Amino acid sequence: MMKFYTEENIDVTKNIEKGLTETFTGRKAAEDHARQLNSYYYELLTPVKKNNKVTLTRYGWAVPK
Repeated sequence: MMKFYTEENIDVTKNIEKGLTETFTGRKAAEDHARQLNSYYYELLTPVKKNNKVTLTRYGWAVPK
């Protein structure tokens, strides 16, 4: 199972699994959806291991419901 984080390194994986946060691959789609919900969008990051080093890499965008 993939893990998802905000830029502030907050784990939002459970919120996504519970359906409390929706994910988008494109920023524009996330922005439009957030506007419809009177919410906000943020960059969604996932850990990637390369050369024995783990870095957070952009996966997409997220909008809390």
